[in-house]
Amino acid sequence: MAEDAEHIVPDGPLGDDAVTASDSTFGDMSTWKGWFEQNVVLWAATDPWGFLKAIFMILTPFFIISGILSYILLQDIEKREKDKKRRSKKDANTLRARGKTVKSKHRKAD
Repeated sequence: MAEDAEHIVPDGPLGDDAVTASDSTFGDMSTWKGWFEQNVVLWAATDPWGFLKAIFMILTPFFIISGILSYILLQDIEKREKDKKRRSKKDANTLRARGKTVKSKHRKAD
């Protein structure tokens, strides 16, 4: 029974040579590297589709949030460009009404 508690990977696709916590290829559980190797790497190696599904499930909300924020940023940039163009036209018309000449960058050739 104590021998079964030591197994991290049960007998299965890897055969009878299950990896144990006492193997020298894995680090100490007290370090991040050891924990990562004994948990995440073995999980990805033994159940790759389950691992990928979990990763996609974790990342999907972040992709959705990123898309929403990108759309909001796009709307804000377009609004600022329109406001800037409108202000330059307004300033040009104000100067023209006062009798001063205007050289505008936004003036279109007719």
